[in-house]
Amino acid sequence: MITNPQISNPIEVADLFPRPESLDLAVLDEVRALAENQGCAQEEMIVRLLRQALHTRRREGQTYRAWESLSLREKQVAAMVCAGMTGRQIAARLVLSPETIKTHVRHVLAKFGLNSRQAFRNLLADWDFSRWITAENPMMIMDLSGPRGKKVRNMYDPLELECESE
Repeated sequence: MITNPQISNPIEVADLFPRPESLDLAVLDEVRALAENQGCAQEEMIVRLLRQALHTRRREGQTYRAWESLSLREKQVAAMVCAGMTGRQIAARLVLSPETIKTHVRHVLAKFGLNSRQAFRNLLADWDFSRWITAENPMMIMDLSGPRGKKVRNMYDPLELECESE
């Protein structure tokens, strides 16, 4: 739904979306194939793809904010959960009781709005936690990485988007 009061005319709204002729030829070929496969117009497919991309970006931003809300200890436990370690394995690694690990896991899941370790692992499946798992002393890891090992800090900041036209 468009909420900008300056844009109320549907034609003006339509003008905000790229036209097929303004797309890169390779992208246009993909859009054509997708549109044909789905039985819709190219313009409709462009709108669908934009909505999907914006939804994904919003969801990733929420995930990042949830990650940032974790304490360092919760991040350590979360990384080890994502690596498939059991509560007992994590407890042994961090020299904590299994009950303490259960508490941390409950807090992590609550902050992400999830109810299972598997859902949590699925959500962060493309994040790189290898440094957390291979470190001799997990307490020494202070520099946190996010998806694919990239720094996450501004990854989902709309002002940080890189545009080819700039």
